[in-house]
Amino acid sequence: MTNSVREHRFVFLDGLRGIAAISIVLSHFARTLEVGDIFPHSKLSVDFFFLLSGFVVAFAYDRRLRDGRKTLLSFATTRLIRLYPMLLLGMSIGAIVFFFRIASRAEWDLSIPLVEALVLGALMLPSHVITGPGYTSAFPLNVPVWSLFFQISINALYAISARHLTTPRLAMVTAVGALGLTITAYEHNGIFGGTEWTSLLLGSWRILFSFSAGVLLFRLSERLLRDRLRKAPPGYVPLVLAAAMCAALALPLQVTWLYDALCVFFLFPMIVAVGAETQISGRPAELCLFAGRLSYPLYVLHYPGVHVARLIASHYDLHGASLDLFFVATLGGVIAFSSICLIYIDEPVRAALTRWSRKERIENRAAVGA
Repeated sequence: MTNSVREHRFVFLDGLRGIAAISIVLSHFARTLEVGDIFPHSKLSVDFFFLLSGFVVAFAYDRRLRDGRKTLLSFATTRLIRLYPMLLLGMSIGAIVFFFRIASRAEWDLSIPLVEALVLGALMLPSHVITGPGYTSAFPLNVPVWSLFFQISINALYAISARHLTTPRLAMVTAVGALGLTITAYEHNGIFGGTEWTSLLLGSWRILFSFSAGVLLFRLSERLLRDRLRKAPPGYVPLVLAAAMCAALALPLQVTWLYDALCVFFLFPMIVAVGAETQISGRPAELCLFAGRLSYPLYVLHYPGVHVARLIASHYDLHGASLDLFFVATLGGVIAFSSICLIYIDEPVRAALTRWSRKERIENRAAVGA
């Protein structure tokens, strides 16, 4: 793959990633504040994240991991630099919010090992040391970390096995993931789970299928991408894909395993496959790029705000128009805060860590050659 193709950015997919992140944030706040359910199927956004992650990671690293040009250490360093700045910030904010909830309402004993939960969360490991009202997750200080736990796990397995993971073998892994996910979806009447100890197995099937499917989708389309990236699809395609994505997450249909399966197994892969070939420019492209940049900080930072919003709404007995106004203001505040963290913390820190990492690799090579 040439450098120009490898350095290509899937601008429209960035925009869809932003839609998925916003749907999750809207849903969490709307359900907590009881102002309705704007995106009743927002849980499927995580499966879209997993699928898109597999596709983009394979686009950037698959060939280099398979031929040995990208080492496991280099890959791990790149992924950790991408995830950790906002992860640590989100866990720290979650710990502060939790501490003040204990101090202000005495819902738990202050002897609860908060530090242990913080350390485990920072390592993206599940924890059982905190339980109580509003804290049933295996990642209690910042619930969205559950998906990062699975992301890091599957990334490690993928990098370790990449040199031996032929396309037929990858197809078999994807098929196993599909079978497991289908069975669990049927048994539980939906595709969800992964946040609590009792549902970690469900989360494992979700990441196994969607990430593997993303890598497989890239491999199957790799030869076509080099040519298709130069061709612009019809102008209506971005609108159709964005509408399909929003509709899949927002349709007020009763949750059933079959609907979830159709989205995860068919609709989302089709959207990613077509969206990868879709090129946009001008202001829409700028908006999509920013939405993609913002999606991760927004996703990993918003949940402590859910607890804060619940406390404020309860304390001031907000309802009706005042609650709706508070809901809108809270969303605006969370998006603004995440944007500030993106611009002034996440991107500068990641850039500095990337420069340091490259310098270390250059010095190590020089030392080996000396």
